[in-house]
Amino acid sequence: MADSRKNGCATDKQGTVFIIAHHHSDIIWKRTKTGYDRVRARQLSALLGLFDRFPDFRFVYAQSNILQTFLRDCPEDAGHLRSLIADGRIELVGGGVCIPDTNLPCGEALLRNFLLGKRYYREEFGREIDTAWLMDAFGMNAQIPQILTKLGFKYLFPGRMPGLPAEIRGQKGFVWQGLDGSAIIVHPEEACVQQGTHLCNLPLTYSIEERLRDSLEEMANLPGQVFGLYSTEEEVMREDVAALLPEISRRTGREYRFGAISEINSALDTGNLPRIRGEFNPEFTGCYTTRIRIKQLNRRAESALRTAETLASLAGMIAGEEYPRTRLRRLWEQLFICQFHDGICGCHVEAVQDEVLDAYYEIICDASALAAGSLRGIAPGNVGAGTVARTLIFNPLPTERNEVVFLDAAEGLPVDYRGITLPSQRDGERIAVLARVPSLGAASIAFVPGDSGEPALVSGNYHPYFATKHYSITFTEGAIRIADRDTPSSLDARLPFGEILYREDRGDLWTENFCGIQYSPAAGEERLERVVRGPLFSRVFLVGEIAPRKEASWDGFGGLAWEKQFTFYEHERRFDLRLTLRFTGRNTQVALAFPLAIDPHTAKAAYSIPFGSIERRPYYEVSNTFVKTASVATPGILERAKGDWPALYWADYSDERSGLTIANRGTPGHQLKNGRIQVSILRSPTRMASAFAPEPGAWDNGRRIYEFAFLPHTGGASPACVQFGEAFNHPLFVGTSGSSGNTTVPPPDHPCLAIDNPSVVMTALKQAEDGDGWILRLHEACGQECAATLSVNIPVQSIQLVDVDEKGSPMPHHGSLLFEPFEIKTLRIRCGNGAVEKKI
Repeated sequence: MADSRKNGCATDKQGTVFIIAHHHSDIIWKRTKTGYDRVRARQLSALLGLFDRFPDFRFVYAQSNILQTFLRDCPEDAGHLRSLIADGRIELVGGGVCIPDTNLPCGEALLRNFLLGKRYYREEFGREIDTAWLMDAFGMNAQIPQILTKLGFKYLFPGRMPGLPAEIRGQKGFVWQGLDGSAIIVHPEEACVQQGTHLCNLPLTYSIEERLRDSLEEMANLPGQVFGLYSTEEEVMREDVAALLPEISRRTGREYRFGAISEINSALDTGNLPRIRGEFNPEFTGCYTTRIRIKQLNRRAESALRTAETLASLAGMIAGEEYPRTRLRRLWEQLFICQFHDGICGCHVEAVQDEVLDAYYEIICDASALAAGSLRGIAPGNVGAGTVARTLIFNPLPTERNEVVFLDAAEGLPVDYRGITLPSQRDGERIAVLARVPSLGAASIAFVPGDSGEPALVSGNYHPYFATKHYSITFTEGAIRIADRDTPSSLDARLPFGEILYREDRGDLWTENFCGIQYSPAAGEERLERVVRGPLFSRVFLVGEIAPRKEASWDGFGGLAWEKQFTFYEHERRFDLRLTLRFTGRNTQVALAFPLAIDPHTAKAAYSIPFGSIERRPYYEVSNTFVKTASVATPGILERAKGDWPALYWADYSDERSGLTIANRGTPGHQLKNGRIQVSILRSPTRMASAFAPEPGAWDNGRRIYEFAFLPHTGGASPACVQFGEAFNHPLFVGTSGSSGNTTVPPPDHPCLAIDNPSVVMTALKQAEDGDGWILRLHEACGQECAATLSVNIPVQSIQLVDVDEKGSPMPHHGSLLFEPFEIKTLRIRCGNGAVEKKI
């Protein structure tokens, strides 16, 4: 909610009109990265000439990758560029490698994007940046203020701001508070120099020159000091703007000149600005699902990179191995380019999709190879006497895990490092093993002569009902229904679980445009194929197919086929769904529905976001029965948002009695409403927008695979939900080792590092940028004050609190780490001789 205090800016109508010149520089969108690199080089070369001809000309650059690429490709202009930056005529803002989407990447990726960009500006140009730049980002998550302020930013030129209260609109600035109370000063766009509008399709049209002149003169009607943006996308800066400013100054009686972001900041009365707390979402909800493979591969790439970085750090801390800094930084920077908002959101041309997918596959493969090498370097010694080779299972989380892990074909019985036989079950060509893996540590498995046994096969036609330790499963009317035996009030066993929903969607790459209701499979279109029973898990296979039919088809709908594979574990309440979908056609949206037995009137919907979680209410197609659960969305929001909210790792829908947490691997579009969870999994848009129509690659035809995990529970959302989502998105890493091992590493049943509070999440373990120790990043994820004890089972000299940038005077810490709600903390660990275990 906004405060009622007035904005403290000057109200003198004769104030100066500052023109802020910059390029709206997409990294990838209508062109590939290489294509835009050529555009930016042409623009920058033209800019250098403008500086020579117009001594008062000033310009703003907001993404470090553009300058870094220009200096690499055009070294002959480096001296001129550096002198303009040194003189302040080119002002550096933003601090990021590029402008990311803020909802789909993980929190650590967002933070590193700005961290690396700021460091580049500092090291290359000697500039400290205090103004962040997210212009055009599709909404902003509620932890952006904390991320930016911890990096040293004081001001923000924002991305799109859906839901901005009416009383804030038109203000020259406001204070935005994040979930933890961190506050940053936001300066929205006041006015814009127009040159690309009113050119056609109107009763009266104007030339570019006329639009430039008119839009500049209109700024004279605004009160106080005015800051107008002059931006181009692919065009060079027009010289006539620089020539027009003195003329318009004479005509209007107000001073017009090129300005700087620093002048905007200094003009704000920062002590008397209105305040707003929360997030700016949802925006362009179609982007949560458009080109879904990009979102899925982004999740895999983030996970693979984090595991590789963690293992490389442990190899350095334990075995003194060289840290692959250059290789890891290259992968991070490659990831940031993919996470540019028009990239990860999928609203781009086909050539960009191909480039982004290739980049993600390269990150995943390279990071996995790094992880495998580091794991071999810290393989525990003295494991499994007499064995020649071992399978190593690494846990990238600081909490112990007891999970079923699926290993490639192996002969014999699995045993741990003590020779104790582990529970196992054959799974086709693989073997499933129940392994206990210590926090940030490795378990070792060897295979000895013996038979792990085959699971029984039960035909779907043989029995329509069976039960596991935790669930009762029935097959009626061609659908699966699941009852929770432990918490009957969680799942609604009367309705199909994981039902396919599909509808006509005539939208574009950004926004849905639904035409009619959702349809579900008719009787007989889904059937039980088989059931597999075993000591570790039971698995249910269902298949289905929908062909066009009169009442539920439209132009472009070709057909939909699927296989659902539900896995129910005996040792835990979690169960999984692997969905293989085959779609042909276009103009269609596909979703999944998961019904609950909770009371929607009292239920709360929590969504995972970068570095935290947030409660949200439904705003679209809410049943009139539950009208009081709905939030009121403005028409502006509903033009660009059609029900979904972004869920990073998990979402939870629960009342006071019970609920369900659902974890996803790169399918962020969720709606928790009307007593069910709905997840959007596919879109095939065709409508033209931004002067291009989606090409066939955006229709997502062919085979797509989706993975979900479910955790019914008593009570509301809890730290267990957080750990559940973390574990599903950071799976156990499997590698191999020879027989020697490293005798300096803790034995397999000991953790390298552990955190005792499930509300506290680790997002990074990496080498410090100055090489002095190791950086551990943690955050509180549930919105509650808490204390956490960090146990390190490696020789340690010291553990100190530092700022996010790893700069400033380290602050020694003794005792428990105390966290405010949603707080991010960064620690520096220095290793050395001494006691094996250290706690703080």
